[in-house]
Amino acid sequence: MSAFVSLYPLLFFSMAVVLGIGSALSYVTFIVAVDTYFDKKKSIAMPLATSGASLSGTIFAPICQRLLEHYGFHDAMLIYSAIFLNCLVCAALVFPLESKESQRKVSEDSSMGMSFCRKPSFILYMLTNLLYIIANFIPNGLLPETALSKGVTQNDISLTFSANGITQVIGRLMFGFLSHRLPHHIKYLWIIYLFGFGLSLLIVPLSTTFVHFFVYNLINGIFNGGANMGYNLTLRNIVEPKHYGRAISIALVMQGLGALVGNPFAAFLKDVSGSGDIPYYFGCLIFILSGLVLLPISNINQAKSPEIEITVSEKGVYSHKVIDTNFYAVRERDELFNGPII
Repeated sequence: MSAFVSLYPLLFFSMAVVLGIGSALSYVTFIVAVDTYFDKKKSIAMPLATSGASLSGTIFAPICQRLLEHYGFHDAMLIYSAIFLNCLVCAALVFPLESKESQRKVSEDSSMGMSFCRKPSFILYMLTNLLYIIANFIPNGLLPETALSKGVTQNDISLTFSANGITQVIGRLMFGFLSHRLPHHIKYLWIIYLFGFGLSLLIVPLSTTFVHFFVYNLINGIFNGGANMGYNLTLRNIVEPKHYGRAISIALVMQGLGALVGNPFAAFLKDVSGSGDIPYYFGCLIFILSGLVLLPISNINQAKSPEIEITVSEKGVYSHKVIDTNFYAVRERDELFNGPII
C-alpha cells in the first residue's frame, strides 16, 4: 500500500495503522505459539526464537539505506513488501497443538476469567512494562538526528544500528541462559537489564564521534536485548501458565500505549528545553523508575509445588504426569498399577 500512495494521511494509515495492527496480531500469536510448543526449556527457546527481531535490525538497516538510495521510496517499499510477505510462509508452518489436555485447559481458562489482573504483582508488572516502553524507543527515534548534529554521517549511523542488532542477539541469549540457570531470580535479572539500559543512555550526551556512538550501540544492544526478554519471561513467573496468552496480550497493549507516549513526549522535552540531551536523561530516569517499581514483587517466592495428575485406565495402567510450574515442564510416564483405586 505504501508503495502506491503519495499523500501523508494515506501513508500514515498504511505504515502506522495497518502495519501496527498486523505486527501486534502476529507478534502475540508468535509468542504464544513458542510458549505452547516448548515445555522444559522455554527460557532458552524464547530468546532463540525472537533473535530474528535483533538480526533484522542488523541486516535491514543497511539494506533499506541502499534500497532508498538506488530505487527511491516507492520502489523500495515494493521490494521490502516482497521480502516481508515471506512471513506468510513461516506462519503457515506453525500448526496449533490440539489435544484433549489442551481443550480441557481452554475450557477451564474460560471459566476463570480475568481474575489474574487484580493481583498486585500483575498490576506492578504492567506499570513497569508501560514505563519501560515509554523510554525504549527514544534511542531509535532521536539517535539519528543527534548523531547527524554532531557530524556523524548517515551511513555510519546505519552501521552503529547494525552493531546494536548483533549485541541485542547476544543480550537475548545471555538473558535466556541466565534465567534458565536462575529461574527464581528472573525478575532481578530484568531489573539489572533495565538499569543497564537506562544508564547506557547517558553515553549519548557525551558522544561526539562515530566511535562513541558505535561503543554506545554495542553496550546498549546487550541491555536492550535482555530487557526485551525480561518482560516476557518475568510475566511467565507472575501468572499461571493457563493465563499466559491473555496476560501477554494485555502486556503488549500496555506497550503500545507506552510507545504512543514515549517518543512524542521526549521530542516535546527537547523542544521546550532547547537541548538534545534532555530526552536521554529523561529515558535514563524512566528506566531506573521502571526497575524500582518492580522491586516490591521481586521477593515473591516463585517456587511452587508441582501439580500431579494421575489417570488410571481399565487395564490397570496409569499415566503419572508431574507439572512443575517453576519451569512449566511436563514429565509423563506410564506405569503398571496393581493397588486399589481410591
